[in-house]
Amino acid sequence: MPHSIPKTEPKAEPRFVPNPVLFHHSVPPLRTTMIDVALRPATAEDIPALASLYRETVLAHAPQHYSPAQTQAWAAFGANTPAFRRFILGATTYVAEAGAILGFGGLATDGHITALYVRHDGLGQGIGSRLLKTLLDQAHQEKLPRLYAEASAFSLGLFQKFGFRHYATDRVERGGVEFERYLVEKMPLLAISK
Repeated sequence: MPHSIPKTEPKAEPRFVPNPVLFHHSVPPLRTTMIDVALRPATAEDIPALASLYRETVLAHAPQHYSPAQTQAWAAFGANTPAFRRFILGATTYVAEAGAILGFGGLATDGHITALYVRHDGLGQGIGSRLLKTLLDQAHQEKLPRLYAEASAFSLGLFQKFGFRHYATDRVERGGVEFERYLVEKMPLLAISK
């Protein structure tokens, strides 16, 4: 008797399907579809959910590029603290949603991209690209002459995909642990004026 697959009742298509292959931002994945997300400004009520997303994402993806001590020190910032609250509300921070919060990105008035985080199981779905494009659009509207950020090992490729230049590598200490981060910048007004 031939082997058959048991029949199951069809299920409604999920709104968000995580990419089963870990996405490394240095090589954009091939996508057949991008997730449809809505963006909105972050509010104080979002802080606990954003802190959780931040912590879970760091714990899930940092170990591929950072030591256990670095991962723990980085994730600890994701506690719902006054510093994390300032991190979110001290810039114009956008929240990406599709039934649940899937990511966030922030831009300060001086052109500093303060945050760009995607939920740990949502990498490779276009969420980071959508957030970064929104930040670039905002910078264009505000006529910011320079954008800059401190990229991690797993976000550097995304910034480069959007035309950011890696101009230096920096070493900082967080919670008694030293980190290497990649300083990136983009001069959007120079690109437009050419």
